[in-house]
Amino acid sequence: MSFDLKMTQAPTAGTVSWFVKLETSDPSTAVEVNISTSQEGHVTPVLDVWQTYTFNLKSLADNGLDMSKVDIVLVFPQWGQGDGAMFKLDNVAFNADGAISNSNGNGATTTTALGIDFEGSQLTWESFDTANIMFESNPNTTGINASATAGLFNVAQGDGEWIGARTEGIDNFALSDSNCLVTMDVYKDTLSPVDVKFEKFNGDGWGSHGSVSATNTVVNQWEKLSFNFCSMIGLPENNDIGAFVVFPDRTGSRAQATVNYVDNITFSSGSGTVITTGPTAGAPVPMASASDVISIFSDSYTNVDGVNVNPDWGQATATSIVDVDGNNTVKMENLNYQGIEFSNQDVSSKMSLHIDYWTADADAFELFLISLGAEVNYTVTTTKDGWQSLDIPLSTYSSVVDLTNAFQFKFDAQNTGGGTIYVDNLYFSSADGSVTPPVATGPTEAAPTPTALDADVISIFSDAFTNIDGVNVNPDWGQSTATSIVSIEGNNTVKMDGLTYQGIEFPNKDVSGKTTLHIDYWTADATAFELFLISPRAETNHTITTTQGGWQSVEIPLSDFSSVVDLTNAFQFKFDAQNTGNGTIFIDNLYFY
Repeated sequence: MSFDLKMTQAPTAGTVSWFVKLETSDPSTAVEVNISTSQEGHVTPVLDVWQTYTFNLKSLADNGLDMSKVDIVLVFPQWGQGDGAMFKLDNVAFNADGAISNSNGNGATTTTALGIDFEGSQLTWESFDTANIMFESNPNTTGINASATAGLFNVAQGDGEWIGARTEGIDNFALSDSNCLVTMDVYKDTLSPVDVKFEKFNGDGWGSHGSVSATNTVVNQWEKLSFNFCSMIGLPENNDIGAFVVFPDRTGSRAQATVNYVDNITFSSGSGTVITTGPTAGAPVPMASASDVISIFSDSYTNVDGVNVNPDWGQATATSIVDVDGNNTVKMENLNYQGIEFSNQDVSSKMSLHIDYWTADADAFELFLISLGAEVNYTVTTTKDGWQSLDIPLSTYSSVVDLTNAFQFKFDAQNTGGGTIYVDNLYFSSADGSVTPPVATGPTEAAPTPTALDADVISIFSDAFTNIDGVNVNPDWGQSTATSIVSIEGNNTVKMDGLTYQGIEFPNKDVSGKTTLHIDYWTADATAFELFLISPRAETNHTITTTQGGWQSVEIPLSDFSSVVDLTNAFQFKFDAQNTGNGTIFIDNLYFY
């Protein structure tokens, strides 16, 4: 026998024992047992969490239960201690021969284009080695996931490592560049690996090339995990995929039962690229002497007592401490406002407030310093996609704030458009706080909108045109360049960070009917780079001597390449700065016309 139980209000007496009782028309044969004896081993119900309880009826029959006459099933807290308790029961079932039904859902179907959102009609999921997946209300709709419903795995402490659920509700598909990058939102109460995999039915069983793993970095809030299967394209078990499997908590030995929500599973293009949404390297190591610093948050110093980077001020911001290249960093996701509290500090002897920040999408934010009954702000106009260091003079605040009794910061982006920011090395310093605006290391405006007609263009990379299929802006050619696609004012842009050389691949293309290659570039530090056009076994270059600090549009005659390159069969570009001093360049609107 099995049933699902959720306690919605605890007994007034607090934590008490709970029981299940089976009765027949003959009261003398009734049997009751403590629900802690279930196969799952849940000791007591957990407030607002569905839990599955399974019992072997043979053991109940051995204790005198007449299995042929059971007509009442009771679930209850201990007699005399249950006042105030409220709870829900679902999926009460008697299963022959101990076979427990581990499926949930109503047979809905989806495609890789639509993904899995756990809203409305549900796919059928078959759980294994753990309780059924449940379809429950989203535990937190204020963060990155505002959906109403999510999938829930309540994993018992004694469940195995490879527990989870599989669905065959996705229409069969072949793994390709259009669907090889899987993302899934997770909300978990513990840090642990999450795995997903694809399966193909081969007539006599299901085959797979294995799972891909990712680990959540925060607990009790939503986080998006990515699972890249693009290296498995073309493998035999991936040419007719019929099932998708989730392993929500791949832990060999758990210290306790775990709660694991999943939602918004998508299947999208890998394209060999990474959209930059957060830093991959830690913030710069501060140079100030520890004796000159009152540190609020930094791994480089001893922080003051009582620091709380996420007090409950009613904010919608999802704030957490994340690990960036081994460095603790405060992440303020979808910032509206966010407080940081610390024990009252006399900072009147210091000269400046230091902060390192990183953002991909925030245009600005206000940084308030607060003393009792007084606050004032400094507006930070951001530079995106790189760590920025600021030293703000405390004189900015001292006319309003009592510097002998500072105790809070507030970060506020409500008037500047919001966004996500990362913060580190937040401290008061004896150093001079004269603020020098940071030197721009990347564009703050999108590349110019092209004027060419769509009908005249063969586009390789541009939001202004329809690009040809199969473009890969970051093939593995052994380069050390860190290449990614970044958003500049909502416009996709290729960033080649620390350019040595970098390839771009596209399907073989006849461009002999065109006359010109167009490119827009931006650089702060590269003095020149070579742009090669390549056909099979032939390549030649055009050298671009750069203008720094603004978008530049270049029109290169294809006659510069045609004496060497077969323009009827072009298929690659190479950007090369090995002979010109390296640097970082941004490019957009790469097309023939």
